[in-house]
Amino acid sequence: MKKFSIKLDTYKYIEDLTDEQLGQLFRSLYDYHINDTTIAPNGLKILHTMFIDAFQKDKEKSDKMRENGLKNTKQIKAKQSKSKQNQNDNQRVTIEQRRQTFTDSLKPYVEKYGKDMLNDFYRYWSEPNQSNTKMKFELEKTWSISMRLETWANRNKQFNNNKPQEREIIIPKI
Repeated sequence: MKKFSIKLDTYKYIEDLTDEQLGQLFRSLYDYHINDTTIAPNGLKILHTMFIDAFQKDKEKSDKMRENGLKNTKQIKAKQSKSKQNQNDNQRVTIEQRRQTFTDSLKPYVEKYGKDMLNDFYRYWSEPNQSNTKMKFELEKTWSISMRLETWANRNKQFNNNKPQEREIIIPKI
């Protein structure tokens, strides 16, 4: 269905036209849209051309918006498809296999941090979510194992240094 619109701010251009001139102008605009003819009524060529130009600008704008909309739709569908593919890939690799991969990624740091600290780190970050589909570290937005281990080690030192030392309890005499 073809359609066209005339903006209200154009009223100032047509308000002084007679009913006959107005009828001729609108008939020519309908002919332009239906039959693709650009014959302007006598004495109304400027107005006719002004409306035709406005229609063409509106059509270009509409086409551009439609094209951008199609691009966005294609991008969204591509992202959804990629997300589904990633989901399927994650489902194929079981949580146990990912746990083993996580364990293997810690092995190069044994000399630097020691087995005890790495075991604590592993137990904390390999905790599964309720549905047992992902581990705690997989839920993080960012993850760098070397940086996390460094922070873990620094905090371990900090908390170990702050442990209360055995002190002699002094009871005041009354």
